[in-house]
Amino acid sequence: PWLKGASGRLVLTGTPTAGGMISKVLVSIPNGSKEWRGDFATRHSVSAGHEMVDVIVKIESPQYAGLMELEALCLDVHRENGFEVPRSWRADLDGLSLLAIERFDRPGHGKQLPFESFMSVLAAGSRSIQSSQDALWTELGGYVSRLGQLSNLDVRLAQEQLFRRLAYALMTGNGDMHLDNIGLLGSKRSLQLAPVYDPAP
Repeated sequence: PWLKGASGRLVLTGTPTAGGMISKVLVSIPNGSKEWRGDFATRHSVSAGHEMVDVIVKIESPQYAGLMELEALCLDVHRENGFEVPRSWRADLDGLSLLAIERFDRPGHGKQLPFESFMSVLAAGSRSIQSSQDALWTELGGYVSRLGQLSNLDVRLAQEQLFRRLAYALMTGNGDMHLDNIGLLGSKRSLQLAPVYDPAP
């Protein structure tokens, strides 16, 4: 999805992406390094056998200056406090502030795990859920119990994890913890909460 224009600057072209307030692109970046310089997979790097990792790259908008740095910090805070958090990398490229987050639904070797947001799951089972703000936090425990009746989800563990996530959202100023920012990963026989993936204040 990235092309080098005549000026030598990167030009973003059409690509499938994830929704949300911040622009995102689905790409691959070099794997195995703690630092990321903003380089992306190319035909040459793939054919040369370089190891790549699939990521979602978030691109900071001018009206939200500093958001990528804040989100990277919040990912680190959650990671350091025992939450499951995908790997992430920050980079600045051609005046753009970028945050790459590893695709936790792609554990490697071409395998892809089913992923659904709480929004899509709950909206499929309830006419009262029409937007990502249509459920109260106090109701989520009950919804999780119902999911446990339809799958092998560890209800007690999921409820405890949701409570901890709410506590950290309050402590870090994350007022954007809605149904699209919490997900479920796996199939009916292996269902679990998805890792923390969008904890920005």
